[in-house]
Amino acid sequence: MASSEDTKDTSAEVALGEPVTLKADGIIKNHVMATMAAATVPVPAFDVAAISVIQMRMIQKLAELHGQQFSDAIAKNVLTSLVSSVLGYSAGVVAVSSIVKVLPGVGTLAGMATLTSVAGATTYAVGQVLNRHFEDGGGLEDLSVDDVANYGRQQFKRGKNIARNMAKSNKEPA
Repeated sequence: MASSEDTKDTSAEVALGEPVTLKADGIIKNHVMATMAAATVPVPAFDVAAISVIQMRMIQKLAELHGQQFSDAIAKNVLTSLVSSVLGYSAGVVAVSSIVKVLPGVGTLAGMATLTSVAGATTYAVGQVLNRHFEDGGGLEDLSVDDVANYGRQQFKRGKNIARNMAKSNKEPA
């Protein structure tokens, strides 16, 4: 039978685990909304740069939450690799969505609509992948993108639905 001291330690870990999970979910949600807002900026290339900065900040906050070291250089490589593995051929969609914004009217609206969804979904997927990796005790330097690619693609699909629902809820009158 475990001593009462062992039981206290286990209870403390469980109690601490819930707020960490809730906090991670909040970090990811806030950054999804921020990237979706950045995607609506009608200035080509600025939108993609802003999205990248927001995603980097999310990675930093998740690393800090889990007590992991954060390195800007490593995080940039991880972000680039994750986005490439999650989006695959769709990475071109991001570039085209940003560039098409130079066309007045329809181009701007089409670019914003497409990029908003992709930015939100990608941010969600990156956040979920890294959060799970950090929960498992991993750090930025030991993330194997090949090992998380399938999970990342699943989370991207889930993230598209979440981004779509967030966009709808922001358009509906209160």
